[in-house]
Amino acid sequence: GKSTICKLIQNYYRNYEGNISIDGINYRDISEDSLNNLISTIEQEVYLFDGTIEENISLYNELNEKELDEIIKKTRLDKVLERKNATIQTKIFENGLNLSGGEKQRIALARALARKSEILILDEATASLDNDTSNFILRNILNEKELTVIEVTHHMDPKNIDFYDEVIEIKNGRVESITKKELSESENMVLRLKMV
Repeated sequence: GKSTICKLIQNYYRNYEGNISIDGINYRDISEDSLNNLISTIEQEVYLFDGTIEENISLYNELNEKELDEIIKKTRLDKVLERKNATIQTKIFENGLNLSGGEKQRIALARALARKSEILILDEATASLDNDTSNFILRNILNEKELTVIEVTHHMDPKNIDFYDEVIEIKNGRVESITKKELSESENMVLRLKMV
């Protein structure tokens, strides 16, 4: 159920019953290009190309040094660079063969933040990271302004529950429970996702 919901939000399927809408606009009325620009997805399996760390983050788009530095700190890539005695100009081999799974996930997370999409889907995106690093990165991402985050996980740290506006537990393809946080008027989400 969780993966199907992610695929529906990413517009992989067009032949579904019911409606999916963003801010009251039906998905069927939004162009595929607009949805692709609106949504970034990070899955457990990350693809990196032969190029530098910076190129893999920026995807050859212009990023100023301050933005890039902030993104690197938010995703704890700075710790990886220190440990490896590397820089953002360090070369990555095709598919990140010279990196661990957790290092690849941090680059993918940095790429998503650099892209500045309004919706970020994290599908087990921190599964290869230790709890401390995962929590640090998630808190940074969840504190991003004007970003709606949809996280799919099998292991939710109870310490992070207050960072989420809504938690939906799905078991055997069915919604088991929904926990909502009360939002003040100033905390209203910029984007509202509604699946009917």
